[in-house]
Amino acid sequence: MKLLNRIIKNIRKEPDQFLLMVMMLVLPFERIPSVNAFGITLRLSLIVGGLIILRTAYLFYKKRLSFTFITPYKILAIFVLWIVLIIPESINLNRAVMVVVFNTYAITLGVAISMLYKKRYLQPMLVALFGGAVLVSLFGLYQYFGDILGLPIRYTGLRESYTHALFGFPRVQSTGLEPLYFASYLLFPTSIAVALILTKTKLVHLSFKVMVGILTLFSLLIFLTVSRGAIYGLVAMVVSTIVFALYKRITKLKRAALVILAVLIGFTLSWLLINYLNTNPSQYFSQKRGTEVYTEQIINTTINDAGDERAKARNNAIELIKKQKLAVMIGIGPGQYGPYIMNNQPDQNGWTIVNNEPLELILELGIIGFVIFTTFALYIFVQGIKLVPLKDPITSAALIGLLGYLVAEVIQYQSFSTLYITHIWVAVGLLMGLTRLAYEDKS
Repeated sequence: MKLLNRIIKNIRKEPDQFLLMVMMLVLPFERIPSVNAFGITLRLSLIVGGLIILRTAYLFYKKRLSFTFITPYKILAIFVLWIVLIIPESINLNRAVMVVVFNTYAITLGVAISMLYKKRYLQPMLVALFGGAVLVSLFGLYQYFGDILGLPIRYTGLRESYTHALFGFPRVQSTGLEPLYFASYLLFPTSIAVALILTKTKLVHLSFKVMVGILTLFSLLIFLTVSRGAIYGLVAMVVSTIVFALYKRITKLKRAALVILAVLIGFTLSWLLINYLNTNPSQYFSQKRGTEVYTEQIINTTINDAGDERAKARNNAIELIKKQKLAVMIGIGPGQYGPYIMNNQPDQNGWTIVNNEPLELILELGIIGFVIFTTFALYIFVQGIKLVPLKDPITSAALIGLLGYLVAEVIQYQSFSTLYITHIWVAVGLLMGLTRLAYEDKS
């Protein structure tokens, strides 16, 4: 009872910190638990995100939160205005409005987080982030062993298409919608872990050795998702973060080698699991098994591969862009790739997507929309680079980690597409909050 009273007292004292911590904790729970209602997936992060937005609005109403219309907010406002203006270009207005609403919600959430954020919130937020990530990573390992041992999907939580039936080993998706979305989320805490190790920055309750173990665990799970974009993103993030940290002289070769070793151990463990714990794959992989199948899937990135649904989607998008020469500046409308390709009739799985974010932005929002959004991404990235290193080691490490995460997502976004992904905008919101406060401290 005393502990409960203490928790309630702390929540009342710092409600903003509590909301931001809970958001970090529940980020990975996209599908388990969730409920489908009114055409959307109601999940924990959506509820907490709504509360964060309402809390920010309440503080503005009470004049307890000041608002400075900084450059990132201006660019995002222009972007939202643009996607609203081109709704009439759509052949399916319901789909267009829904996509605009989802994008506006995600962007608003990012801005709200950046406004509520305070420096003293950072450590609790990162501890909550790692807590949630470790929990779902362990569940992902349970999924792998459970599926190999023959547990039905109602116990493992895997979707039918990600069991061992195709590859001979399961693609771990944990509590995420798909393996690639789970991997995209996991790159967030992984990037922060890499930065903390490189800068030898200790979080409360998480020692340096524990952080190395956490990085190994996260790397193992990313490799077990068999998500090509995420794996390439992980490699790009690690290399770019190490190079950047060495260039800024905020790390040593010994710590850089330790990061690489942790990732390699994660890869080796995944290789051993797949090599020794597998079954016969589908006939698509004739006379291959285990790591041979894994290797074929990871290195198969040809955009013209007729058997790859993602490659077909990308090629269809390119053809649509070529056909829409006069409309290429303004696009075909938000979320309209699916209606165009599917004759405006969704199937049982809903609308298909481009599976390449740059192509999707150019096709649906036009070159104008693509330039606006790219300007925003480049602006926050460059602003973050300019600030490193900072006097506060934890803020500096978090900033480096978030920059590394952006690099990873740019790489992964070449293999999937959806702009309104909650965990990405939470990371972007935190980055905007860090840079905003850092510039205020310098000034």
